[in-house]
Amino acid sequence: MQFGSRPGKMSISPVLQKQLTYDIARLAKLVIGCEENDAVSCYDRISNILGYAQLRRLGMPAKAIESLAETWANMVHVIRTAYGRTTSSYRSTKAIPLYGAGQGSTNGPFFWLLMFLVMIDAMDPMLRTLLFISACSALKASRPGDAFVDDSHVGVTSSYEDDMDLSLEDNIRLHELRVEEELTKLAQHYERLLWSTGGALNILKCSWVLISWVWKNGRAKLATKTQAPATLRLTSGDSPTMQTVPRLDPTETYRTLGVFINGSGSTTQAKEILRGHAAT
Repeated sequence: MQFGSRPGKMSISPVLQKQLTYDIARLAKLVIGCEENDAVSCYDRISNILGYAQLRRLGMPAKAIESLAETWANMVHVIRTAYGRTTSSYRSTKAIPLYGAGQGSTNGPFFWLLMFLVMIDAMDPMLRTLLFISACSALKASRPGDAFVDDSHVGVTSSYEDDMDLSLEDNIRLHELRVEEELTKLAQHYERLLWSTGGALNILKCSWVLISWVWKNGRAKLATKTQAPATLRLTSGDSPTMQTVPRLDPTETYRTLGVFINGSGSTTQAKEILRGHAAT
């Protein structure tokens, strides 16, 4: 799932997997829901204590960890610009401890990867995720989503099984409601894990897409937000207030890791945006 801060991995890979997820959903006419997470300053919110515990788990000597902890705890921070260095400074204290590896630290990506490992290890295996089954049913592929450092994406395919006594429209609607329910559970679970390791989500900067279908005369078209109503509502941090995650139509293009994609597979908007960048 994690492609960031790992040797041999590329930032384009999670984007490709997202696009392939949409492609498979369209080809197989699946009902799926995917959420893009916008994390807040995760490098600066890393729980150092958890990081030290992970280092010990990996076999790092206790004295080396103690040395690292003492260095970060006693480090004095100043701001330097072209106009000189500030006379005032700040540092971690017992009353107001600083979190994370510090701005510009080469330890930052590694410590974030350690936090991500804690999150993945703690994920509830009973939660529904993305599941794709081959036409012959011999092959199955599942994953909760994709990530590059703190830019992450989670998704679910519907677990509802069609009822032959119901109409096609009613069955599709039950698929949509199941996806709404299961994506809410998965997305909230991810938010809780992120918060527990020091991170946080900006709910209003997150977004989600529901891929569903409207059939007419044997042909399927992607359902719009009006045709397939659904709402994703989550809490964030220590606030009990439910916030609504902005929803995108499958045809709406959005930016992820510098690439413009959408659920419909169209590249028209992406080409227009890139042409605009090239002209400036």
